[in-house]
Amino acid sequence: MTDDIFSVKGKVALVTGATSGIGAMIADALVSAGATVFICSRKVEAVNAATEHFSKKGTCIGFACDITQPEQRDELVARVAEHGKGLNILVNNAGRTWGAPLEQFPVAAFGKVNALNLEAPFALIQGLLPQ
Repeated sequence: MTDDIFSVKGKVALVTGATSGIGAMIADALVSAGATVFICSRKVEAVNAATEHFSKKGTCIGFACDITQPEQRDELVARVAEHGKGLNILVNNAGRTWGAPLEQFPVAAFGKVNALNLEAPFALIQGLLPQ
């Protein structure tokens, strides 16, 4: 019974920042469990390698996409919509840290951190609402 309740088989997922770290682990688990998984990250080579790796275990569709760029984000949303099966799971994993102590953190860097960690996921959610 719990297999049915927690199953992702046949579900559609999107994982941002899915080419390394936690995002890659989440994408791998979802693909392995039977979900169709869209992945995205900024680096084309990393997306291609991850897509090839995950596709050995199930269905994975990769896109090079910087979700802070509205045109690229809109293209990602359109590609997910073209799939025609809706979207069941969204993992907004892409993120940025500056890695400097507070007293050394450049104010100019805050905009970059804020754009990827807050603004882009919000805009992506808005764009994907119809799915």
